[in-house]
Amino acid sequence: MRVDIQNSVNKIRMEPTLVIFDLDNVIPPSKFLSSFIPFLKGRKHGFIDRTTLYFYKKLIQANLISEKQMLTELAAKYFKGVNQYILEEQSKRFFDAHESLLLPDTTVNKIRFHQLLEHQIVFMTSLPKNLLFSWCREKLGLLLGNELEQKNDLLTGTLRYSSINDTLQMNWIKQKITPEYYSEVIIYSNNQQTSQQWVTYRRP
Repeated sequence: MRVDIQNSVNKIRMEPTLVIFDLDNVIPPSKFLSSFIPFLKGRKHGFIDRTTLYFYKKLIQANLISEKQMLTELAAKYFKGVNQYILEEQSKRFFDAHESLLLPDTTVNKIRFHQLLEHQIVFMTSLPKNLLFSWCREKLGLLLGNELEQKNDLLTGTLRYSSINDTLQMNWIKQKITPEYYSEVIIYSNNQQTSQQWVTYRRP
C-alpha cells in the first residue's frame, strides 16, 4: 500500500503542473495594509495614522472606494521616501510574525502540498511586489504583482502599473516560464476571467 502511494506521488511529480494562487482572495490590499502600515511605522504610528486607516476601512466596507484606489492613495502616503530594501526587510519580518493571521490554514496547506509535489507555483497579487517578494521566495514561487517606482533606492510612492491586466500577466509570466509546457494548470482564484485566461494556455 505504501509503495502504491509513493508511486502515485512520483507520477504526479512527473506531470508538469502550473499552480496559480490569486492572493487577493485571501489577502486583499485593505487587509494587508491595515496591519502592515502600523508594523512599518512602529512607535511613530499615531492617532492620525489610526484614524486614516480606520477611515479607509469604512470606505471599503461601504463600497465607496475600490481596493485599487485605496492602495494607490496609501502607497503614496506611507511608502514615499522609504528605502526599498528596508521596506522588503520589514515586510519579511512582518510575514515571519503574522503569516498565520494573514493566511488561512487551508491556503498554507495547499501551498505546502504543491511544494511537496514540486509544482511550479505563481502568486498573483495587486499589492506591490516589494511587500511580498521575500515571502514568495521562501515559498519557492514566482511573484506576479504591481511595482512601486523608485529613484536612487528610495520609493516614490507611485505604483508603476494602473492595473495588472491579463495581457500584462501573460507577457510577464512568459518571460519566466512557458505556460504552454504544462499539462495541467491549477488555479485558486475567485476571478473567473483570470481563470479562463490561464486555462487557455494549458497544453492539450
